[in-house]
Amino acid sequence: MKSIAVLIAALLVPPGAAQAQTQVPADCSLAVTISAGTAPKDAAALLRLGDLYYKGGAMPRDYAKALAYYQLAMKTGSATAKAQVGQMVALGLGVPQDVQRGRDILKEAAAAGNASAQLALGDLAATGKAGLMNPAEAIASYTAAADAGNTWAMIKLADIYRYGRFARPKPRQAAALYKRAADAGNAYGELGLGSMNLERQGGSPPAGRRLLASASSKGIEDADVKIADSYFTGRGNPRNSKKAVAYLRQEADKGNKAASLALIAAYRDGKIDRNRRIFTRNLKLTNQALDAYKSRLTPDEQAQQAYLLALAAARPDSFQGLYQQLDSFPVDVRQSLVRQSREANQQFYLYAARNKLAELGIYKGKGKSTRLLFRAMASYCRRVATPAFCQQPPTSGYYGEILSYAFRDPPAKAEDCPGLTDILYQAK
Repeated sequence: MKSIAVLIAALLVPPGAAQAQTQVPADCSLAVTISAGTAPKDAAALLRLGDLYYKGGAMPRDYAKALAYYQLAMKTGSATAKAQVGQMVALGLGVPQDVQRGRDILKEAAAAGNASAQLALGDLAATGKAGLMNPAEAIASYTAAADAGNTWAMIKLADIYRYGRFARPKPRQAAALYKRAADAGNAYGELGLGSMNLERQGGSPPAGRRLLASASSKGIEDADVKIADSYFTGRGNPRNSKKAVAYLRQEADKGNKAASLALIAAYRDGKIDRNRRIFTRNLKLTNQALDAYKSRLTPDEQAQQAYLLALAAARPDSFQGLYQQLDSFPVDVRQSLVRQSREANQQFYLYAARNKLAELGIYKGKGKSTRLLFRAMASYCRRVATPAFCQQPPTSGYYGEILSYAFRDPPAKAEDCPGLTDILYQAK
């Protein structure tokens, strides 16, 4: 039977045959063959298959398989697929990371007028996932995509201005961009603007509550989480932790997955606002909430929540095993878990930081010197982030984001893979 060779990093099988994430070697790659009889011919069907494996849920998430189908769709001329392939290659999802090759694919797609590729270029420049942050490039790419009508670019640009990611916050510009996205039909614009209004930015708390209720009615589950947060913090609603928890439970019982996860996280990590603890964690209630709502979660999400719960209860003598277990997760999930560990168990978070930075040759201290660790974290931060990021406290969420980028897969080394086929993604 005639076959189509797709060069990726794992063996592809027909949809539904795999029960777990394909393990992609960090240092090797294999040529993969998809039988022509099992692969659809049109781009739309190939994109849908890629999305199923990329997002997980209906079937286990598998980036290698997703990438294979996106590549096939790209070969039919799909600009959307090309943008997805470029981003996955640049981030190392389903394949050893190749930032330059991924960016080249994205730039070609963006030059052809693809707003999704322009958005992806903004994402790469706005974070340290694929090299040094470039604020000017991030803003320019997001602006170009927004001008082409991409509402997600409007929202991400609004986030930059709202939170002052690269400079001082610009709440007026942020509010205008959120409204522009909402007016264009993206209800996440209502979520952003409503959240600002709750904090008396660009509007009043009552206006914010109306916007969040509207976003919730349109299926934006995070809107209900924002309402609960306003009860936790007292910004937009009277501070009342009991009411916050009751609201999350009410929405979780209705089937809101975001509320379910937020309730589990609140019990597991507690809540700190402006350096003050406003809600005490309770691991017994965490267990109960996870048992109550785990049927709503995919197997991948259940595994992540089980890991975080084990982390929250962990003592130092179990840190090494938990640290090694991180490598069993896909790279983006691994980085997310590192970020969440900052609140789940800060001792582990610092342990993981020390170990990873030692592996990278950045931390060279002996023992458990926090001062030397913070110096190493600052040194790594300067390699990938802007000065504004690196001026934040080492235990802040900003540093948590930056540190998580150190937990990427190592690059492929040809000398470690004798007889195997190199990955040869073609932009054309």
